[in-house]
Amino acid sequence: MHNLRATRGAPVGALVRTKRRFTLENAFDLDYSSHLASRKAPGRTVMVSLSKLF
Repeated sequence: MHNLRATRGAPVGALVRTKRRFTLENAFDLDYSSHLASRKAPGRTVMVSLSKLF
């Protein structure tokens, strides 16, 4: 299983102290099983997040 992650922060402006994150899990769509799963499953997971420090 191959996972890809990218994080980008804004150095100045209205988005200062804000991070954008993109994650792609199981990038090549291989059969895998999660830690407690009893059988394998195909698929991938895509996540996008935005976080701001106050």
